[in-house]
Formats: sequence, structure tokens, C-alpha cells
Amino acid sequence: MGYDLSGQSPTSNKGSYFRNNVWWWRSLWNFTCQACQDFLTVKDMKAGGSNDNMLITKPKAKKMANRLNELLRNGDVVRWKEKYYNEMKKLPLEKCKHCKGTGTRRDGEKPMRCNACSGYGKTKHWGTHYPFSVSNVKEFAEFVEHSGGFRIG
Repeated sequence: MGYDLSGQSPTSNKGSYFRNNVWWWRSLWNFTCQACQDFLTVKDMKAGGSNDNMLITKPKAKKMANRLNELLRNGDVVRWKEKYYNEMKKLPLEKCKHCKGTGTRRDGEKPMRCNACSGYGKTKHWGTHYPFSVSNVKEFAEFVEHSGGFRIG
């Protein structure tokens, strides 16, 4: 599943289209919501996490682009990334869903080491599967800046 964003009145090719798969989009959108919480409504923030063809208007897109570009310039995006990954490291391991924490699965009648957890019985927290990068924020900010407003679908 992916998030396909279409510019409403693009001023260049950069504002025509932006796409992230679900793994990259969730962390990017969460960052954007926190950065822009003073002008994005709760409805905007919630709708941006689904593929409901939600519209971010041209005035909101302009504010969003200005904010994201400011955060890129002043180093806050880099600091956010560092904090984000430090928080990911603190997430507890989870009981393996494939072997129910035993470290062993069955292949027909014979037991075998669980290949999902390498026999450990635990796996990384699900939240660690959502990467975040400065370059993704930069690409998104460029899209937003040149989009003339956009739809998330």
C-alpha cells in the first residue's frame, strides 16, 4: 500500500506527484503533523493517514512548505531523526507472533527453529519498521512547495 499525492495546481514537475509506501509515509506524516499542528486541523491530521483523497488547500500547503523548509534549514529535521531513532532503540522486543515466543515452529510433524525470530522467541517492535529520513522530508517539502495544494489518495 502506498500514499499517492497529487498536486492541485503544480508550478513545476516537482509539485505534480509524490509517493511514499506506507512504511515511509507514516513517520513522514507524523512528523509533518507535529511540525504543523498550529494550522492543520485534527481532521486534516487524521485524514492524512488514510487514502481518502483528502485535500490540503493551497494556503495550507504554502504554510506547510514554509515550515518544513524552515525545519530543514535550521537542523530540526536532523535532530528529529536522531531523536526518532533513539526512541526506536528503546522500544521493547515483542514476543514472536510466528512461534508464540517459543523459538520453535513446526514443519509438518518435526519442530524447527523459527525463521522469523532466529529461535530467540522475540522480534523487534513493530514500530521499528517505519523509517524516517531527512531526504524524504526534503523531497516532500519540495513537492508541497510546488504543488499548489494537494490531495492524498
